[in-house]
Amino acid sequence: MSYSSIEESTAQGRPLYLYQFNEDAQVWRFTNRPETWVSPAGAVANSAEALTWEAIALAHSNVVQTGDVERGSLELTFPISNDFARRFLGPRGRSLTTLTIFRGHEQLPEETVAHWKGRVLGASLEGQRIVLKCESQLTALKRAGVRAKYQKLCRHPLYGRGCDLDIEDFYVSAPTTGASGATIVAPKAAEEADGWYRGGVLRHAGALGFIIGHVSNAIVLARAIPEIAAVFSASAELASDIAADAGVTTIPITNASGIADVPAGSFATIDSEVMRVTAATDTELTVERAVDGSTLAAHTAGAAIAFRPVVELARGCDLRRDTCEAKFNNLANFGGFPNIPGINPFGGSSIV
Repeated sequence: MSYSSIEESTAQGRPLYLYQFNEDAQVWRFTNRPETWVSPAGAVANSAEALTWEAIALAHSNVVQTGDVERGSLELTFPISNDFARRFLGPRGRSLTTLTIFRGHEQLPEETVAHWKGRVLGASLEGQRIVLKCESQLTALKRAGVRAKYQKLCRHPLYGRGCDLDIEDFYVSAPTTGASGATIVAPKAAEEADGWYRGGVLRHAGALGFIIGHVSNAIVLARAIPEIAAVFSASAELASDIAADAGVTTIPITNASGIADVPAGSFATIDSEVMRVTAATDTELTVERAVDGSTLAAHTAGAAIAFRPVVELARGCDLRRDTCEAKFNNLANFGGFPNIPGINPFGGSSIV
């Protein structure tokens, strides 16, 4: 018995659907069966191990093969209590969530076929149900793509395709001294002219922020990064005396609060000595002593420990030709046309 023979039979089929969602490294698996389903190794997309599919009240609309972009979409209906579906009702990041629907038969668990594949576009609330709206990957291929723009400024995204600069080559480490909402204070930023980092990127513990302003040591982001505020909120006390010895790199602490939010590379300050944290738990810190121009010193038990994040800054670009050449030496990849005339030579009207 095979999948094809069951499909061709008159009444032998006992179809089941398996729904796999992928978003970056995360995977969610559901089935429309009344009970949890375990597919054996190799049954779904040549999986190397058995996969478990959570049973939920899930249904999808009819799969239609058509050249019409709108009719090529698919809707999935979840109960309003489903935590996965509720994620799509609020603000979403830039991550793409893809969906693959596998179809099989209960009497043949070792064989399934990919029934539909696409991506999640959004969600809506309809009574006690959450409806996810999805788009077929074939539909996306048929849609007209975005064409290159004929403009004076560069059309390429900074550090992206076309620009071809590697952002890792431009990050500079910048210890911070304060934060208020979306504004970060980093003395390192004052070493460059105002606006140097505007249009650039700030990175902290894997979180990225778009820089919309730079004046002196102040960096303004498009939105606040909660992980930065969490480091400033962390605190602890020294649990015992430590000597002015660079070899002492394990610091016992007590009364710790928010230590889990302090990533490696952050600064810890005890009295006037600054230390770089390489690892942190609720009972001890592993550190590099006397950094950021501070002096090695002895400290007594009970001394307060303050934390501050160290971020990375990548310079910004105003998309002008001169900036591309002087700031990045990347004129070969400049995507603008600066010599476009401002006046229509045929009619005399402005074309800018």
